Amino acid sequence: MRNKKLSIIVCLSFLLLFTSFNSSERSAWNVEMYDQYTYKSYTSYEAFSENLDSKTLDIPLLNAAIFYETNRERAKKKLPLFIYSKEAERASLLHSEDMSKGDFFSHSNPQKGRETTSKRLEKEGVHWQVCAENIAIGLMYPLEDQSYFPPSVNKGYFSLEYQGKPITIRTYAKMAVQIVKMWMDSKPHRANILNPKFTHLGCGNYPKKVKKQDQVPQVYSTQNFFTYFKEDEGQNK
Repeated sequence: MRNKKLSIIVCLSFLLLFTSFNSSERSAWNVEMYDQYTYKSYTSYEAFSENLDSKTLDIPLLNAAIFYETNRERAKKKLPLFIYSKEAERASLLHSEDMSKGDFFSHSNPQKGRETTSKRLEKEGVHWQVCAENIAIGLMYPLEDQSYFPPSVNKGYFSLEYQGKPITIRTYAKMAVQIVKMWMDSKPHRANILNPKFTHLGCGNYPKKVKKQDQVPQVYSTQNFFTYFKEDEGQNK
């Protein structure tokens, strides 16, 4: 069963708020912690080794894991690491939430004021010089390109063999690795991640509503890249 979705958009020019699903107050992660960890050390924080829960997903924690895994790919190419942007994270989160609740998968958003990547960043106060966006839908279980037995015929769990060993849902770290791998396996998405022109990054995730028992839980993932105008860099770091 093949179940992958990716998309990309890039913007060039001269020229949001965490939401109801899982508030930052209930999260194991907060924005101050971005300065305490790197892509090398973030998995030492035990929360990243916890298994996902589709009903109580810790959104800020998954956002951070994807941010660090993206920087890992930058480091492999000896590129400058991305600077975390809370503005880009909010813009990304809202777009992922809109896609989930609106049941669409696109860089174009029907919500007024959030129609395009550039507008979503501008709404958060980002005066960008260059910007780009990656989006994806990732599976919470490691079932990509595999046939499996669903819960309705399999004692309530997913497995590769009939009533075989249950498949374990991914951890936050492993979910991040998988989503970033999907982007890295796609030439245009990889180009965004490895583009030396981009300096800042924010990632936002939102779970896709499970409508049927046999539906594999999924996550909408968005990441926004940008570079500030030179006159804005100092005040926005």
